[in-house]
Amino acid sequence: GWNLICTEIYPENLAICQSRLPSAKCVLVERDSQALPCDSSTIGLLMCIEVNPVIHTDWFISEAFRVLCDGGLLVGVFLNKASVRALIHRLSALQSGEDRQYYLAYSEWKSKLRRQGFHFISEEGFCWGPFSRQSNSKWVPIFAEMERRLGLRKLPAVSPWVAVIAKKVVRDSLNASLDDDGQES
Repeated sequence: GWNLICTEIYPENLAICQSRLPSAKCVLVERDSQALPCDSSTIGLLMCIEVNPVIHTDWFISEAFRVLCDGGLLVGVFLNKASVRALIHRLSALQSGEDRQYYLAYSEWKSKLRRQGFHFISEEGFCWGPFSRQSNSKWVPIFAEMERRLGLRKLPAVSPWVAVIAKKVVRDSLNASLDDDGQES
């Protein structure tokens, strides 16, 4: 029952998306676009998963807030510059000259999201193991279980990747949900 709007910068990927989701509105966007192709306050769920060059940008948070309706959800995956994995990536990138994955520390991004008017529903760190996205190593499930048992998922500030669910809260509702100390209740 969802009305999907899917965006992509590569026409061939967008064609695949359209063939798999024929009822979706598939929109080709320019690589340097700084706007989501939606009217204000019309989206109930905005997903930005593994789209690192977008979720880290200065424009994304305000655009997400603009297009989401009151109470709308932002679901995303954030690659955290303040992680050991990011440090290793930057050191290896010195040799190749390319560093395009870890742009910002999660705590800084989280603060920006809160200032914009988002309330965090869930955040969970992951991807501590030394595996690429494409890895099918038999060790991946073992590392994932180690993350769970060691409680690493509860350390988003230093986790390599962070899965986030945040809710758009209008200012009046946000103020009403704060206790006397200004903390979220």
